[in-house]
Amino acid sequence: MPVRRDAAAECRSLDAVTAADKQEAWQDILSAMLLPMTVRLAPEMRHSFRGRMRRQWLDDVALVECRTDPFTGWRRRAQIGPGDEYIAVLIDVSGHEYLSQHDTTVDVRSGGGVVLRSAAEFRFSVPVRYHKRCLVIPAAALADIGRIRAGGCFELTRRMPATTLLDGYLSTLSSTLPGHARTAARDAALALVAGALCADAGIGTQHATPALRAGMDAWIERHLCDPGLSPDSLAAAHAVSVRTVYRLFSQDGETFGAAVRQRRLEHSRQELASCD
Repeated sequence: MPVRRDAAAECRSLDAVTAADKQEAWQDILSAMLLPMTVRLAPEMRHSFRGRMRRQWLDDVALVECRTDPFTGWRRRAQIGPGDEYIAVLIDVSGHEYLSQHDTTVDVRSGGGVVLRSAAEFRFSVPVRYHKRCLVIPAAALADIGRIRAGGCFELTRRMPATTLLDGYLSTLSSTLPGHARTAARDAALALVAGALCADAGIGTQHATPALRAGMDAWIERHLCDPGLSPDSLAAAHAVSVRTVYRLFSQDGETFGAAVRQRRLEHSRQELASCD
């Protein structure tokens, strides 16, 4: 997969593709925006099949969002080129997917994920309408994590705090990717992946701070009307201590209470403006 560093998002879909060409077109889109692979669409699905992908770059790391109807596929040895060394990190947003590599099969469901290596064959099946986000990372960027050298796909369960943080962070990046801070966003994403794979990974945990704060800000936005919104509920939702919550807000020169009040006032102003 070629590396790009421009800020523009790439979007491709099957909206204008005829039923007869959808299988080949979807295979081309997945191979270009993720990894080379073969896909199969059920004959009865080809007329109505929908698929859409969007890719953005965090320096050398690709953030890819995929929405698709049911299909199956695989990546074989012949599709793996020399020096083709990437780590693919998949987080399920909705629906689910069965993904197998070597002797390991993972049923990836909402809020969970899986990590696999591009240099090994894999196969997958998407049985329902599906929405996922993926990071495609050069293997050298995660070279210190031995847990994924042994082969097979590694499951990121919803019980792992780092998986919850990574899920929230990728959601935030997909909608508000900062054009001026892509390197920081990349480092934060790698830190969260490293934290999910092994606690002693050789990536400094200080890089995860932007990811954690961004995830907290997004969570506050979703719970502004919740009377139980508090530092304790925010800490529990992100599997950190209340002290960590206070520290993250103080680093930006504000308090949790002030941040919540500012957001509520802004929402009130927006509602009043919409009534004019």
